[in-house]
Amino acid sequence: MMYKYEFDDLATGTVADTLKTMAQVLVADTIGLRVRIRSVSIGPADNAASDENIVVKCKRINDVSAGSAGTAAATVATTAVVKGDTLQPDSPASFKTDYSVEPTTYEPSSYTMAANGRGGFIKEWAPEDAPVVGRDQAFGVLVAPRSTTAVRVSGCIEFESF
Repeated sequence: MMYKYEFDDLATGTVADTLKTMAQVLVADTIGLRVRIRSVSIGPADNAASDENIVVKCKRINDVSAGSAGTAAATVATTAVVKGDTLQPDSPASFKTDYSVEPTTYEPSSYTMAANGRGGFIKEWAPEDAPVVGRDQAFGVLVAPRSTTAVRVSGCIEFESF
């Protein structure tokens, strides 16, 4: 079953090459729950200045309960995540966005990309290569400006339960 979460008009920090979590998928601490990330897309927000360079990293947290979970500006409940089919059950994962304090337990990057504010990118994973986020784990999309100017970004994370 496919799900997606879209985030819009979030600002990076203002320190060059310092990552900030824009959005994070959080899988509940329930036996048997897991999701596979199928795609991440990110680009400039509608009101973003052009020609601002960014670095994007996708990282996983192996144990949400360990270390600091960070501080997010917004939490999106599982019932508010867009479903691929209205008859399917609610999402097995919730989302948090726009962190002001970063989580402390990210693993090394599973994907890194540089982009320019004129465009953006879409990273898609085949099912056999996709990052898996299990029970009590998280998957974050982190963005850093390449200068001291904050960059406004929008994007989407698509995932499936299996």
